Amino acid sequence: MNPYYYGFIEGSIFNIGWVIFFYTFFKNYESKINPYEKNYKLPLSICFLLISFWTLRAYVGLGNSGNLTMFSNLNTEKERSNHLLINTIYTKIVDFEEDTVLILKLHDTLKKHKLENFRIPISEFCFLSNDWSKRYKIKLNCILVYKNDTIKIDDLRNSSFVETKWWYKYLYFRKIQPNGPNECRW
Repeated sequence: MNPYYYGFIEGSIFNIGWVIFFYTFFKNYESKINPYEKNYKLPLSICFLLISFWTLRAYVGLGNSGNLTMFSNLNTEKERSNHLLINTIYTKIVDFEEDTVLILKLHDTLKKHKLENFRIPISEFCFLSNDWSKRYKIKLNCILVYKNDTIKIDDLRNSSFVETKWWYKYLYFRKIQPNGPNECRW
């Protein structure tokens, strides 16, 4: 079988299993009669607000992956917007998505991350560089383009790109394809 279809087949089996489970569960479910009545309005409202804030992260410029809306996972950086109803150019509060670095070459140890010839936000690159510097004890060289300057780094550990803030680990950005039609990342 072609390995390309494994994800589709696994997803189909998973979804069919959930449909069978919920059908059986709700067909046989009998609600209990509680001696007292609970008020669930506050916890449900808090859950709704948390999910809404998480979903709207891309609209304020705090992420372009890990969001719950499909359109927020698409290309929304720079002066372009792919949103039909809300133009993200006017709603962004922070500019993490616009401040990007183009990675031309990475050390052979880092090839598995598949970041060469892609752009990622500088905050994401700083977080990754810091993590790589702690994880690998060898000299990690790279060539990148930042603010239209080509920078060759002999050892990533000694560069300014390892300076990161603690909250960068909570920002999730995907790699950005600099040219051509964007490949699907679902």
